Amino acid sequence: MDQLSTQLKKARIKKGYSQQKVADELQVTRQSISSWENGHSRPDLYNLTLLSKVYDEPLDNFVKDNHSFDLQIESDREEFLRFFNLLQQKELEKIKRIDLYLSIIIMILGLIPILGT
Repeated sequence: MDQLSTQLKKARIKKGYSQQKVADELQVTRQSISSWENGHSRPDLYNLTLLSKVYDEPLDNFVKDNHSFDLQIESDREEFLRFFNLLQQKELEKIKRIDLYLSIIIMILGLIPILGT
């Protein structure tokens, strides 16, 4: 178990809640709660925020000094940057194509007066 899973389990037990009660509050399965508490998976930020409210714990208690969460945030950041760069490249390619089409149209329009005479 990692630090986050231990904190989640302790917070639930401290409130005297069953996994099923927490699952019902968050509208997830009991297996999700179990998986989070056993360190097999982690809640997303939305569910982590809901957990902090259900347990009356500041969100910082779950994310502060949590190395695995820091790694996940860095990984998500890198993935976002890759996606953003890909979008930028596609937009640049689209602009280049539009520029090419406009250049061709302008050249054709420039030839019309010459060919018309």
